[in-house]
Amino acid sequence: MAGARNTFEAVAQKWLQMKRKEWSDGHYSRSARAIERNVVPALGKLPVANITPAMIATTMLAINKRDVFERTSRILQHVNGVFRNAQARGLCRDNRAGPVRKILPRKKESGRMAALLNFDAHRDVLRRAQLARLSPAAHFAHRLSVMNWLMARARAFRWTSSRSQNGIWRS
Repeated sequence: MAGARNTFEAVAQKWLQMKRKEWSDGHYSRSARAIERNVVPALGKLPVANITPAMIATTMLAINKRDVFERTSRILQHVNGVFRNAQARGLCRDNRAGPVRKILPRKKESGRMAALLNFDAHRDVLRRAQLARLSPAAHFAHRLSVMNWLMARARAFRWTSSRSQNGIWRS
């Protein structure tokens, strides 16, 4: 009977119940569902002490094949938590999920966006933003970025003319 309490599924349920107090209802239900759908079918009936990093890696790579890196990473964090809990309770000697992150493919870099270096480029972004169905906050963020650009340009401008003495503007 002690073996049934030490299966991955049982330990994960206990860990999830402990985390339920810390998490929102939505986060708890998404996390529990993710473990139930993705990890329990492969590892649920096995005692945590018998699960190897290779078994966890195989499970995580199968999830990752569905091209959902973020989900795989999140599920691995949960599995890591389950094993840290099992280790603290004396059900296994070490955290079997720890080394698995090293073999997961890294998230693709999204690349850098080109800087908007002139006002026409900023005006184009604002025009396209107004045509798009964006939230008021997104519209405000676009306008704010243009104002920041203008402020930076104004600070960089050399104020020299017949009305300027030592960089101080005189009217």
